[in-house]
Amino acid sequence: MNRAWRGRVVPGITASFCLALTSAATVWSGRPLYSPLKAEFHWPAALMTTAGLASLGITAFSIWWMRDFVDRMGERRAAVTGCLWSGLLLLLGLPNLTHLWQASLLLLALGLTRAAVLSAAWHEFRRGLAPRLALGAAALSALAGLLIATPWIAQVTYRNSWREGAAFSGGILLILATPFAYILMPGTDPGPPTGEPA
Repeated sequence: MNRAWRGRVVPGITASFCLALTSAATVWSGRPLYSPLKAEFHWPAALMTTAGLASLGITAFSIWWMRDFVDRMGERRAAVTGCLWSGLLLLLGLPNLTHLWQASLLLLALGLTRAAVLSAAWHEFRRGLAPRLALGAAALSALAGLLIATPWIAQVTYRNSWREGAAFSGGILLILATPFAYILMPGTDPGPPTGEPA
């Protein structure tokens, strides 16, 4: 029973936790950061929105070939890489931006790092769940990030500035998500996901 708990439930919860934090820091944090960024730099709203949508598009496009990276390197390395680089980009990159093209490049890079976390989580969900349940788990985990972003990131942003909000977003990935992924996610691929042939 302990081995089953360790082998399936704990990695699944960890994958959900990391995906929720990543979505909070790289997707839902856009809500509180958008208005102060626009007010300070007067960037066109249409271009900012396009950059955000392009970031999500990069994630959707990259997740399919990112699965090969997860298969080769394992879920732990993919999740740690995604959380670590997402956190560094937000902590060190976003607060120092002064031009829209810089913000756009950073958002595209976040699309790739987000895809690494999502791919690792999806791989873990599929190990123990049918496709529809795995899709539901991924969607709920991503939506759970909204509950994290609203009370935490939004409050830090409103009480301080968008730079502190961005740094806080990166900090939760570096302090919480990355260590949890490193300690609790499986380091090697123990077998094919449920319902798929070996």
